[in-house]
Amino acid sequence: MSLPDDVGVSVGAEYDHQAAVNSISARLQHFYACQKPYRVYHGSTNSTRLSHKTADSIVDTSHLNNVLGIRHAVSVPGEIPSILVEPNVTMSALVDSALPYGLLPPVVMEFPNITAGGGFTGTSGESSSFREGFFDRNVTWIEMVLPNGEVVTATPNADDPRRDLFEGAASSFGTLGIVTALRIRLRPAKAYVLSRYVPVGSVAEAKDIFVNHRDDPNVDFMDGIMYSVDRGVIILGRLASQSEVPSGMPVQRFTRPWDQWYYLHVESRVYPRSSIPFLSSWSSSSAPVEIEEAVPIRDYLFRYDRGGFWVAEFGFQYFGVPFNRFTRALANDWMNTKTMFHALHMSGLSNSNIVQDVAVPFKNANQMMQWLDGNFHHYPLWLCPLKMTGPPPLFHRGQLQSAEKGDEVPMHLNFGVWGPGSTDWRKFVEFNRAIEAHVQRLGGQKTLYAQVYYTEDEFWNIYGKERYDALRRKYAAAWLPSVFDKMKVDLSVLDESEEDIKRDEKIMQWGDWINYKFWKAWPMAGLYGVAHCIVKKEYVVAEDPFWKRWASILAPQSHAKIA
Repeated sequence: MSLPDDVGVSVGAEYDHQAAVNSISARLQHFYACQKPYRVYHGSTNSTRLSHKTADSIVDTSHLNNVLGIRHAVSVPGEIPSILVEPNVTMSALVDSALPYGLLPPVVMEFPNITAGGGFTGTSGESSSFREGFFDRNVTWIEMVLPNGEVVTATPNADDPRRDLFEGAASSFGTLGIVTALRIRLRPAKAYVLSRYVPVGSVAEAKDIFVNHRDDPNVDFMDGIMYSVDRGVIILGRLASQSEVPSGMPVQRFTRPWDQWYYLHVESRVYPRSSIPFLSSWSSSSAPVEIEEAVPIRDYLFRYDRGGFWVAEFGFQYFGVPFNRFTRALANDWMNTKTMFHALHMSGLSNSNIVQDVAVPFKNANQMMQWLDGNFHHYPLWLCPLKMTGPPPLFHRGQLQSAEKGDEVPMHLNFGVWGPGSTDWRKFVEFNRAIEAHVQRLGGQKTLYAQVYYTEDEFWNIYGKERYDALRRKYAAAWLPSVFDKMKVDLSVLDESEEDIKRDEKIMQWGDWINYKFWKAWPMAGLYGVAHCIVKKEYVVAEDPFWKRWASILAPQSHAKIA
């Protein structure tokens, strides 16, 4: 199977890629012959789902991490620039490959270690998605190895006989085969994003701003942060060259160890605190103000990486560590999302932390906010408007249909719901089921990158089993675990009474009981996650590692200016 010949793939790169694909194909043929399910090893993950894999059931694709070619200059009207990458190319590498040509993917996930393949086979909507849709809408060609080992290509074009495979593979989490290369369209980039921070007093106000600017050519990015039910900020971003940055406008960065975390910076600029120390923790010194500043493009794209939006703050609370600028700078190398997700997986604390992205039609966003305020009790919450028009991938069809049922705006509003949950497994499951049920009542859907707490019947009533199973039969994937199988959690606890649970604990063997109580005791699980990151040296992936420039923490913070 040859790669596209108009993106400048070198002979050596194509040879190496073909050898890797042939190896994967042979591996899948082996599993197909004995009908043995397999797991794909990508090298890292930004998912919060637990993984269960053994060495004899692994297909290793971690070496598929190369940018194969880029078409940066086009001469034919209607053609667009594009980049050809292997699936494990990270957002960081993708951006760094395109920016020298003055180009950028239309949708860039806000964590630098999310991969292009993960963005396509998972679900990724970001601050440009109000106009560009999900990440997969900007992929124009894929190469796949089907579960029987056959290597094929597919596009979203109407005349492509495998268009159904393309639409099914998007957001199907590898259950239709392994994507081995993607072609992603590119758009013009500029050096800065002029970020305007607009205070709002409700989600209703936020919706009005999103609607009023969705067709504004001077807005390239939109998202929002709600710090409480009646206190938030909408961020409107516009790409700008250095010459377009107004003289004297502050330039703010977010990737260095001493830089303020993004959500804290935005809040402090829009809602200035009192200068009196004992008042500054609870009282604003004046009315909220609208602020605009310039952010270097790379800092903007990955502005939420340090602190993982804001979930790392809960980690400081867990360990009882003071949460201030000094301690955040000291812990900087641990505060990137790759390291935090690794620690979360290894510690088992994902089983007591709520991680849900849920999108509802705009007309029902107020109801969603009120429910979260009354039941979740943790802030901030992330707001991200999502374009819901055009032919949808298989697992987005429910969202498109609900957006077309009388909604005045063909968009959904995504709520990022992340924070501590109950340490009681039953209560934790019950809350997750409650939020999923409420989203369904409001005509929305949850994003399938995290675990699902539906029963199997509930899941398929939402996501459409009939068409999915038809694709699995057509493309030799029916023998593999389904999307539900990969996402589900054990709901058997809901069938047990409190007495049953206590009885089970009593009849444990002494060794099992001690082990169970040990890992339930604070802070053993968290310490284990940290220790595992130390052993694996996860901290070295920090964008601007403190261990390389520890002395820089003493440098004073200042706002640089562009003349």
